[in-house]
Order: sequence, then C-alpha cells, then structure tokens
Amino acid sequence: RRVHGTTQSTWGDPRAQVMETLPVVWDWLRDHPQAVPLAVAPCPGTSQEGNLIWSALAGPNHLADWLMWVEKPSLQELLAVVTIGSNVVGYTNTAHGGLIAAVFDELTGCLCSSWAESYAVGGSPYTANLTVDYRRPLPVGTRVAIMAKIVSVEGRKVNITATCCDARSGTLLYSECKALYVVVYRATTPVDL
Repeated sequence: RRVHGTTQSTWGDPRAQVMETLPVVWDWLRDHPQAVPLAVAPCPGTSQEGNLIWSALAGPNHLADWLMWVEKPSLQELLAVVTIGSNVVGYTNTAHGGLIAAVFDELTGCLCSSWAESYAVGGSPYTANLTVDYRRPLPVGTRVAIMAKIVSVEGRKVNITATCCDARSGTLLYSECKALYVVVYRATTPVDL
C-alpha cells in the first residue's frame, strides 16, 4: 500500500512489495482497504501433506511466488498472485489447462473455506461443480492475478466466480471460472446414506 509516497507491504517481505506495485494488485488493494494477507499454504481446513497444489505443484519451476489477500470483514473476495513455472506445460511454453482448473479449484475453495470458517457454518465446503472458460493460452513465466468472489449463498450452496489475468497489465484475460460449493455438515452420529 502506498503511504505518503512510500510502499508499505501488507506482508512485510520484499516479494510482496514488488507484487503490491503491480497494477492489478494495486487496484484491488485500493478497492479493498481492509484486505489482509491470507496464509498461503495450506488454506483453512486443508493440510499441506498430500495436497496437489501445496505438496506437488508449488515451487520455482511449477507454481511460484504465491501471495494471497482476502477482503475483510465479509471474507467474500480473494486475490492471489502466482507465477506459472516452466514445468507445468501442456503445449510447449503454455500452461496445462488442467493446472489452471486445479488452481481455480484451490483458490475458490480457499475463499469458501475461509468464509465458512469465519461464519462458523459448522461444515466443510466441497466442490460440486467447476466450469472453466479458457480465453487464451497462458504462457509459462507469466505472473497472473486470480480474483475470486462469492456471488451468492443459498442454503448450503455457495456460488463463486473467478478470473485469471495478467498481473502486470490487468487487461489480458486468460481464463474465467464458475464454481459451486456445497457445505457438508459434520455428523455427530453415523449417518446411513
């Protein structure tokens, strides 16, 4: 964040200072002045061990430089910045489409889990449906900004939309996502299905 002409990072580390000066990040943080950093790995309700994103795909040649912020106090919007590495390709020099879907699933799930934990809904959200629209190939080495937003909550159903765009320009849209999560309540006694 800019404070009287100087940069004061919400994370307190040099990576964040650089990323917070990116136009997309800067604009989002300006529009969400109460946003706070969110622990990147693991997201609420998950464990790093065995997690596809955090144990298998996080790293310098895969998904690097993860930073996330969540909007407070409602916890209904999230911004993540990540660099797509060279070891996650589908076609030459292009990020694998399945990777993009997995990142959307992780981040929309992280937002939904943060929301559910904060509002003590008493259950865990699970992905019921995830639809990704790919708008253009995503080159490796690209730093992207992924913005997710809870658009509605209907009983146990939570609808989330997300976009993935170039973090430097903010104008190149790579992909969009619609996700439906269903909150599964923890049973106190065994339940017959």
